[in-house]
Amino acid sequence: MASITSWMRLEPRSRNAEINTSLQAGIYDPLWLLARQWQLGEFQGEDNGSPVMARWRGEGARLTRYHSGAVAPNTSGNRYDGSRMPLETLVEREAIRPATNQTARPEKLRLAGEAGQHFLRMLNQQPLSRDYRDAFIRQYPFPALTTEQRATLDSDSLSFFDLMASRVPDGRRLYAAFRSTTAGGIVIESALQIAPADLAEVEKTARLWLQRMFLF
Repeated sequence: MASITSWMRLEPRSRNAEINTSLQAGIYDPLWLLARQWQLGEFQGEDNGSPVMARWRGEGARLTRYHSGAVAPNTSGNRYDGSRMPLETLVEREAIRPATNQTARPEKLRLAGEAGQHFLRMLNQQPLSRDYRDAFIRQYPFPALTTEQRATLDSDSLSFFDLMASRVPDGRRLYAAFRSTTAGGIVIESALQIAPADLAEVEKTARLWLQRMFLF
């Protein structure tokens, strides 16, 4: 019986002629990587070499205070309780606020796009009579960027914006629409033409989306 051998060749292909970024092999959070290696016991391997002599002394304590940015003189920062919220969540989270002027300089485009995408994902999980994806995209589109605005953004941000602008609603406009009342309720605009039988599910989705995206 004749045997057949197949070969596969993988070749990296860059969309940009410059490869400086790839050659850097940068790590976004080296401290997190070291912590994960410690948690998984990678530092206990027998083939990592043996030091001749080592002395180590350390002290540990729970974090009790946290302050973002420079700490003013004679202050100690805000109290922090690690049992209520992980420190990474507190530090890394971002909030999307309604834009008062849609023609102003664009800010947090990536976060606004990801927020809109997440809302559509949550909406798709609800038992609705029909798909409202296109309705939300038409009602809350991203504002077109002017030449001056595009000049202020890096190439990665522009590529992300051009890809997502026509596929997801603007998370900033969603926030402004849902929270357009001071009574604390959820506002669903009539222009979306939500069926009466689906209105309760859409309102529930909007409320959960606001909570999960830390928009309050």
